[in-house]
Amino acid sequence: MNPVGERLRIARDRAGLSLGQVHQYESIQKGHLSEMERGLKMPTAETIMRLARRYRVSADYLLGLTDDPSPASERKLPAFGVELLEIARRLPPDRREELVRIGEVLLELSEERAEHLRAYDRMMELVEEVGGIEAVEALEAALRAHAAGDAALAEQLIDAFFAGRRIKEARQETSEQG
Repeated sequence: MNPVGERLRIARDRAGLSLGQVHQYESIQKGHLSEMERGLKMPTAETIMRLARRYRVSADYLLGLTDDPSPASERKLPAFGVELLEIARRLPPDRREELVRIGEVLLELSEERAEHLRAYDRMMELVEEVGGIEAVEALEAALRAHAAGDAALAEQLIDAFFAGRRIKEARQETSEQG
């Protein structure tokens, strides 16, 4: 098998498509697709571009010019967007479409909004992990800083709380052992 044919097959598999589905979507005969994947026929530039779009990989990847299959547009996505696309590729078509719609909504979030969500997740982690009045007070201080527009201070307060908590737990362990 030649490298282009192998890449075509790998990309189709990663996209979760059968030869029949590619035939249906791209109007390329299944036999011709199979021959290209087995290296018996070389695809035209137009076919490479169409299949790259369908498989959501770069044409450079299909041609063996790079080992990174991601199209250039995906390289600019935030990490969570790329992760969603990878998950979507492994799902059945109906679930894939649903996930892609959800991913599109998430991608519309600004980076600032995403930062706020990460800070919120960190704060909720604090309450779940520690619990008690100390956690509530630390969370309250972090929320105040965050509401005042200082996400960095909120993150520092949370990190300081966890560091203090670890020191306290280490001292307790030492005193129990001694």
